[in-house]
This record gives sequence, structure tokens and C-alpha cells, in this order.
Amino acid sequence: MIDIPVVAYSARCDSVSAVEDFFAHQWGQVYRLTSQENLSFWHADFYHFADLTLLSARSDGGYGFTAQVPSQNMQIIIPRSDCHSLTRAGHDTYHCRLGFGTVVDMRQVTRGHTSGGWSDIQLSMPYPNVERAVARNLGYQPKKRIAFEPVFSLADPRHSFFASYLLSLFETTMRSPDFGASPLALSSTADAIMQYVVNFLQHNYSDSMHSAASSAEASKLMRATDFIAAHLQDPIVVEDIANAVGVSVRSLQLAFRDRFDCTPMQYLRRLRLRKVQDELAAIGPQANVKRIAMRWGFAHWRLFKIYFRNEFGRDP
Repeated sequence: MIDIPVVAYSARCDSVSAVEDFFAHQWGQVYRLTSQENLSFWHADFYHFADLTLLSARSDGGYGFTAQVPSQNMQIIIPRSDCHSLTRAGHDTYHCRLGFGTVVDMRQVTRGHTSGGWSDIQLSMPYPNVERAVARNLGYQPKKRIAFEPVFSLADPRHSFFASYLLSLFETTMRSPDFGASPLALSSTADAIMQYVVNFLQHNYSDSMHSAASSAEASKLMRATDFIAAHLQDPIVVEDIANAVGVSVRSLQLAFRDRFDCTPMQYLRRLRLRKVQDELAAIGPQANVKRIAMRWGFAHWRLFKIYFRNEFGRDP
């Protein structure tokens, strides 16, 4: 069970030194700007929750930089313009460009360059969080550092939807006061983001995660469904369910796939959707659908409508 505050803030830097100071003080990154191209401002808006940081950044000019003390975070960059080139230690330079997302292990970045007039959406994740998410799907601790394929195409509908989801979270959902007031919505959103990253973005443990493993016993599966039903209004994640019944997350997931053709969290979502449906039926036409959905953990309105339509064959 977790309590997740949302911290929102903005930063506008009107000089090279201000940009350097911001990264050093806010993110623990020590970068030195080595060049600038008509740089008069750098601006970013941030939402921080559950150790994740979602930000939208833009600048009217470009700059080069070298890393003195690199960040320990993993970063996903969704460009709104051809904006970055980054060089990893001992690796080739790769580019962030329109139509593609980039996954960056910031610990490896030694230098980079941004072009003038760039903008992007970024998701920053502490590496230990990524490693834990992979480990819970594997059922064991990874021996090697998690290494993602650096570039993914937004022509893939799954990746395109993920990019749109992050943008919609930033521009609409997180600005709602109901979102910050709902631990259930916060927890569900953070868990959905992490599960997408480790399950759908290719990395060196993807094949192992998707290989066969032993299923949980039927009695433990029943205990899992009982636990879920008893905690529909709590911000639980899949580890809570697995720990409650004494199985690994991977075994639990396989058992739910075999029995219900879904993951434990999808099963939980179905039950919460039924609660929303029950409330709407009880209150009638005057019901505030968005507020009821938020209370049951559905922070993203468009995605909630898709879930509801898929489950019940009609709009809420």
C-alpha cells in the first residue's frame, strides 16, 4: 500500500549557467554546457509522482554539453522536433528524432547536443525502479544491468499509443485536482507506465520474461482473487497480491493468464469497472461519470471510455 503525492513545478532558465544550476540542484546531474546557439531560454514543466518524473521541455536555441556527474535515471524521450544527439560511453552517437522514441540510460551519456528550437516529452525513471519491475516479472533478480534497445518506432501502434498516453497525462489528467487527491489513480497510473516500459520496450531480459514458467496452485489463485476483491479501493500493485498469497509475480501472472486470459491487474481493472457501472446505475443520469471513474482508479478519461466500452459494449 503506498501514498503518492504529486509534486508539480516549472523551471525557466534564461542563461547557460541557470540551466547548469537547475540540473545540478534538481536532478543531481552535473553537466557543463560547452556551446550555445542563440540560447535565450530553456523551459520545462514537471510532474513528479511515485519516483517517476514526467516533463515537457523546450528551448529557443541549442547547446552542447558534457556530463561531469551523470544521472542514474533511465529516460524515455518522445521528440516533438528533431532535437537531441547523445553519445554513450564506448558507444556510437544516436539521435532523438520525430517519429521515434528513445530510451536512454543516462549513466552512460558522456556528451550531447540539442538543436535550436526543440521540444519534447520525457519520462524519467530511477534505475532501481526499472530493475525491480523487471525482477518481479522474471521471478528472480537480474544479474546484468537492464539494457534497452535505444530506439523504438512510433509507427508501431503500441508505442504510438504510449506516446499519446504520456502526452495526455501531462496536458490534461495531471492537471485535474481529482488526480492528485486519488491515491488509487496515482498508483494505477504509475504501475501502468512501469508495466508498459518493461513489457513492451525491448531489452536484454524481454525473452526471459516471456518464457514459460510454473503456474501458481489453484488454491493460491482463489486466494489471490479474494484478496483483489477485498482491496478494490486500495492502491495495490501486483506485488501486493503475490505477497498476500505467497507466490512469485511471474507465477501469479501465468496462473491468471491460464485461468482468466488476463493479468492480475487487468482482472482488478475489470472488477473496478463493474463498480463504476454499479454506481452509475444507482445514481442515474445526474451521475458525475469522470469523478466516479477517478475514484475507482481510472485517471485517463479517454482510456477509461475504451476500457468501459470493451467490457460492457457501450459508452459510460
